[in-house]
Amino acid sequence: MSHLKTLARVCGLSLLGLAVQAQTGFAYTITTVDPDYIGFGSISLDAGQVVWSDFDDTWTLNRFSEGQSEVIKSTENSLMDTHQFNGEIFWTEAFRSNPKELFVHAGSEMMLTQSGAEKAAFTYDGDTAAWFERVNGAYELFFYNGAEVQQLTQGSSFFPATQSGEFLQLDNGLVTFQAFADGANSVFLWNGSEVVRLSPAGVPATMPDIENGVVVWLQEDAQGVEEVYQYHNGVTAQLTFDGSALEKTDTQIAEGVVSWEVLTDSTSTNSELWILRDGQPQRLTNTMASGGRAQFDAGKIIWTEGEGGVASRIVENVDGETSVVHVGENPIGLKADGGFLVWREGLFPNSPAILLASPEDDVEPPAQSVNAGAEHSSTQVTVDGSLTIVASDWNAVDWTPSSLKFGITTTDGRPLNGVTVIDESGNAVALSDWWRVVSQAFTGEARYITIETTEVRELSVQWWTE
Repeated sequence: MSHLKTLARVCGLSLLGLAVQAQTGFAYTITTVDPDYIGFGSISLDAGQVVWSDFDDTWTLNRFSEGQSEVIKSTENSLMDTHQFNGEIFWTEAFRSNPKELFVHAGSEMMLTQSGAEKAAFTYDGDTAAWFERVNGAYELFFYNGAEVQQLTQGSSFFPATQSGEFLQLDNGLVTFQAFADGANSVFLWNGSEVVRLSPAGVPATMPDIENGVVVWLQEDAQGVEEVYQYHNGVTAQLTFDGSALEKTDTQIAEGVVSWEVLTDSTSTNSELWILRDGQPQRLTNTMASGGRAQFDAGKIIWTEGEGGVASRIVENVDGETSVVHVGENPIGLKADGGFLVWREGLFPNSPAILLASPEDDVEPPAQSVNAGAEHSSTQVTVDGSLTIVASDWNAVDWTPSSLKFGITTTDGRPLNGVTVIDESGNAVALSDWWRVVSQAFTGEARYITIETTEVRELSVQWWTE
């Protein structure tokens, strides 16, 4: 168990001004990122960093990282379609009734589009983006390749589904999208040189997704029943043959796994979540709640469940085993990345909160500095389970040492038995007697040790170089 979670559970602390909920048996520590989210904006997640837009008199673009929140931008313009990649932050901005334009912030703000034309259905992949833009009355496909904006299509005869979300997907420069043509919704692919139709003309096909050149979507079969189809290397194949009259939705392919949902009633609020595993359909749940697509992250499948269409819990499936991650009031808009989860939670008329779930193994414990003074100065510490010690201030070191020493002394009248020190390489040293020295290589950078105890201990920690 992390020291952060131990503190939250035992002491009820509010760390960095943020609420920390400790939930017994769950593998995450949950932090309130924004307790009063209005809910009109969009939220993105890149590992543990959250970026979101919000509106309260003015629009703000906000970032939460390493326990701290900051406002990146405040404006009267609407801010939407947020995305992150390697520290770069993307969003769209529109002033009142004017069309959206695409922006990026990478140390400073840069406007990527300035056409003034109507734009819709922004989607991202890494530091690239794709969208539809109206040109001479028709919607054309545009692409930002990380350096410049390109118009991919000319004189389009189709009418794309211009809503955001599942209608336009981007992967490694390939773009798949849903558009209306020849009397029905159809699925198309920009293959790097031209747009090709993947679904037969006149046959309803919707909700495409793409990963590593593989496209999946929903399409009616010869009996008019929705089934899942796949396109790869010029070959189209039907993946499901269940013949169910129930409506399917939210086709995805992620981490090589194909998934879809089946609506279980006419209200479109409850659904079953299915995946294709080893070529065989497998149902993961029949109580999936509305309010977000299933997420795939590092071998985990995560989704929201509830009764009556209202989400009440977040669950994850790992190696075929499903467990509850979080129980809350209508958790929706779930996103997963790098082992972290983010979502909105709360019911009207109260403003929802934005919550971040951090895996316990990735939560850094608070570190106590021991070398703010001269060498051999003592720092008194209280260790209740676990405490990380850091030495990082080398102003007093005017030569190039080879090793950094941590000296640990008992000050509570008891020997060091039951005290363990773990270095940055994971090596554990069980202490005994009244005084012990633990050595680390001196690198000129911050060095850490973690002291673990079986009970509350009062200790003194010194440092010196050799």
